[in-house]
Amino acid sequence: MEVKKIRQELNELIKNIVEHSESFPANRPIPSLEVSAVISKVNKMQERLAVLKYLLEIHENQQKIIPSQESTITQEEELVAPESAVSEITITEQVAEPEAPVIETTEVTQQEEQEKIEEKATIVVENVKTKQEVAQKLSRTPIKSLKEAFSLNDRYLYANELFDKNMEAFNNLIKTIDESSNINEAQEKLITAKNQYNWDEENNFYVEFNILVERRFS
Repeated sequence: MEVKKIRQELNELIKNIVEHSESFPANRPIPSLEVSAVISKVNKMQERLAVLKYLLEIHENQQKIIPSQESTITQEEELVAPESAVSEITITEQVAEPEAPVIETTEVTQQEEQEKIEEKATIVVENVKTKQEVAQKLSRTPIKSLKEAFSLNDRYLYANELFDKNMEAFNNLIKTIDESSNINEAQEKLITAKNQYNWDEENNFYVEFNILVERRFS
């Protein structure tokens, strides 16, 4: 069930990434913000793939163990096959007692194996998450100037998406934020612009704008 669920999540992620990529016209550059969004989805897909790979390996190993156990049981049954009524009774009495401990040992082994699987799966997820956290920290390093944080292409994209193609309005906001004395003052100016242009809080450009302001005053 876990494997099936992870495969469904992976299919949805792949479909989402393709749709995201195809949503941008070929005649205009893709903004760095959108690339970051795709990277985030790819990182999530990598995490799920790591867990899926581990679970499938465990399943394959268990499939190899089961035939081996069945073969052992068959050999034991052949060993206790009766040759006569007397030998059947004698052998049955000798073999009957160790059966219970063997089953208990198998149950304990399966339980321990399951615990090891869960422990290792947790370690895999934590390792992937750690790599993602490091990447996120690197992407949020401080910047000296908000003005320098935007490339020429970024300026056109942000002006088009957030300022109704008004480059002057965009440049003025960048300048006033850079001149702010602290992050609270800078965020107030950004919120004022948000209300003026009616930006959606989930708009990717607005979200990235907020992150850049935080990095400017971190």
